[in-house]
Amino acid sequence: MARRPHDTPAAPNPAIRNLRVEVLSDAWFVLRRGTFEQRVASGSWITAQREAYDRGNGAVALLHDPTRDTILLVRQYRLPVHLNEHPDGMLLEAPAGLLDDGEDAEQALRRELEEEVGHRVGALRRLFRIYMSPGSVTEYLTFFAGSYDGATRSGEGGGAKAEGEHIEVVELTVDEATRMVASGQICDAKTVLLIQWLRLETAAQQRPLQVLVAGPLRGGTGDDPDRIAANVAAMEVVALDVLRRGHLPIVGEWISFPLMARAGSTRIGDAVYDELQHPIGERIVECSDVCLRIGGPSSGADRMVAHAQRRGRLVITAVDQLPLRHSAA
Repeated sequence: MARRPHDTPAAPNPAIRNLRVEVLSDAWFVLRRGTFEQRVASGSWITAQREAYDRGNGAVALLHDPTRDTILLVRQYRLPVHLNEHPDGMLLEAPAGLLDDGEDAEQALRRELEEEVGHRVGALRRLFRIYMSPGSVTEYLTFFAGSYDGATRSGEGGGAKAEGEHIEVVELTVDEATRMVASGQICDAKTVLLIQWLRLETAAQQRPLQVLVAGPLRGGTGDDPDRIAANVAAMEVVALDVLRRGHLPIVGEWISFPLMARAGSTRIGDAVYDELQHPIGERIVECSDVCLRIGGPSSGADRMVAHAQRRGRLVITAVDQLPLRHSAA
């Protein structure tokens, strides 16, 4: 299980110089001490020492059965937590493992999932990469999420006995796991992160979206009030379709017109209108999940689309591109 040593910085840091690294211990993993000079805020240089424990890098996954809303965890003995106030050292965790030298995180994780929980899963979604204890440990974990069910079962799990692993597979509902996080029964950082991620992801998939309907307002109307009203009505027709797909529609003029009138605007295109119309629209974009661009040419609507894209909002051009949530009563 040879692993590449983490004993050299990935890139230079101009505030760090004369770094020297020595090995203090090389037993199960490697403990190193670094001595270096660091430039501080005053511009002077100080000499400092830090220790780094190198155990390689790892990968972890939360497997979820969406039909039964359950997850698979493992319970195993962890000496460090038993030495630090955990009552028995038997920690509930998401299945995880270390990468062998040259091994890809997903490749390693698939091996670990078969060994630990006995499932050969399909697609794994890569979530994020996190340094879990950067003050003392070099390791980072790559986090994944995947699905399991009866069809993915490939064995009993329980760990690699030849490597001294004795692992209990534990299946919990997501609600049970959430309560166990709150009570402290699940207190492993990577597992708490993944359970919270799953709950946020599920909520985001289920909740209605706020959808800004952006279309022509003044363009081609000559600022004729009746033609502008017809453009607003066209956006409202689309807004009703958005509502019927189970989402919350917003037509910017519902908010901007009353506010501009309160501010003293007497007609479209006057000084108050020009001051407030687009800033109000941009704030609506920032509070929305989706920008739905409809209709013909419109510099104002295009401006809203550009602002939505800068803010990372989803931009669509048809109501049927929205996920169906539920029908409005």
